[in-house]
Amino acid sequence: MSDSVVPVVDFSSFSLDVAHDLIDFQRESSRAAIALLHDAFQNVGFVFVTNHGITESKIGGIFDLSDSFFALPVEVKEQYRRPEKTEGNDGYVSFKRERVDTSKPHDLKEAFQIQAGCSDMWPAAHLPDFEKLAREFSSMCQQLANRILKAMGLALALEDSDFFVKAHQLIGTPKNATTLRLLHYPPLPHTSSIEPGQLRCGEHTDYGSITLLFQDAIGGLEVKTTDGGYVPVPYMPGAALVNLGALMQQWTSDKYMATKHKVLVPESEEKRSCVRRSIAFFVHPDDDVMIECLDGSRKYPPITSKQYLDMKLNQTY
Repeated sequence: MSDSVVPVVDFSSFSLDVAHDLIDFQRESSRAAIALLHDAFQNVGFVFVTNHGITESKIGGIFDLSDSFFALPVEVKEQYRRPEKTEGNDGYVSFKRERVDTSKPHDLKEAFQIQAGCSDMWPAAHLPDFEKLAREFSSMCQQLANRILKAMGLALALEDSDFFVKAHQLIGTPKNATTLRLLHYPPLPHTSSIEPGQLRCGEHTDYGSITLLFQDAIGGLEVKTTDGGYVPVPYMPGAALVNLGALMQQWTSDKYMATKHKVLVPESEEKRSCVRRSIAFFVHPDDDVMIECLDGSRKYPPITSKQYLDMKLNQTY
């Protein structure tokens, strides 16, 4: 990442437009995409995936849905408040409730999250179409995630190239914590309300296997380079920004890297006065999957996916 540009992978060979049983993993374009993913995950931890099959119209629709929810009065949003600690991960997270970097003040954002496919925290009374649209988008993200996980299995030359896919087969059930997260960063016109060191989202790595991120054009996301500096991530319309979580780094004995990232408060008053939005699909292995170093090194002690996530959530909230 020395050139400060996140790599781009053309994923058309694995696109959702191609039926799964018709994907040719040995064709030249497929092998090229797998090689690029492998290099990106080894050296950057982030990659733009283009031509993935989730249309810009569908992405725009989920942003519209997010806007509709966050436009509700605070007292209405609080009716769907996320439970404390690890009692559940669905629901509304109010402004400045989270602190992903525990050394900094709380984050200048709010969120609404849905455990993929099995949430009971739907704002149906206020947004009747919310559940249907969120489920549809989650399903598309799940399909895309499975194709990326398959490509990763091939890239790592695992004995069973479907190993990662099989470890995530319960997405959409209560036994898997994969989560769709709508993120809303309100305008910050008055700098006096911002504490020293406070960010829209503090420095962190994601927790699970992989994350699919769709962002708007406002900017602010930065990723950490190997030399310790930070570089901005550009906006790429229609692309999915894919990054690895800390659990995947542990699983691969650091062969793949989970890169720290953060969302800055814009320096200009004009940009601070704008809402920033993003949609994240956080992919986790099934709860009972034991995460053990794939190379047999035992570099990290074994831990189940659920144990790891519960530990991280308790630190965040």
